[in-house]
Amino acid sequence: RGGFANIALRHYRTADGFVSVGCLSPQLNARFREATGIQDPRQEPGFELGTPEAMARLGDLVREVEALFVTKTTAQWLDILRAGKVPCGPLNFPPDVFNDPQLIENEYIVEVEHPLFGPYKTFGPALKMDATPTRITAPPPQLDQHTDEVLAMLGFSGKAVASLREAGVAGRSLE
Repeated sequence: RGGFANIALRHYRTADGFVSVGCLSPQLNARFREATGIQDPRQEPGFELGTPEAMARLGDLVREVEALFVTKTTAQWLDILRAGKVPCGPLNFPPDVFNDPQLIENEYIVEVEHPLFGPYKTFGPALKMDATPTRITAPPPQLDQHTDEVLAMLGFSGKAVASLREAGVAGRSLE
């Protein structure tokens, strides 16, 4: 009974920002409806999806939910939805991402020291594993930083690497 008006898998504008809701199962969708007090006509006996009348009611439903969400702040909605065990979170725009407390706490945002630019924030590894922890160990390489090492691993001699550089085929040429 999904369809056009998926009210429980989307972003909503709040009084001061946006909140994302992700309810992909009927059980989570029911929790969303209970937490918000929304009555979804698709849950009514005899509701027939696909009729012009049904489509109009679903359009009204979407507008009703959108109007409801702007009545409270993002923090208020997060409290309400989380209390109802509804998967949700604030919708972060690019300038906000690096200050999100949950992303920082879970080390999805890390600070790295770059030899040219100094310290900067970037994204940490998305995968978290107990037996083999993942982490950022170095900044991204500078242009041509590992050319000689990679070519040596591929079996090129030092003399061959120098020739490739001189010909402008690999790395920066020796000027």
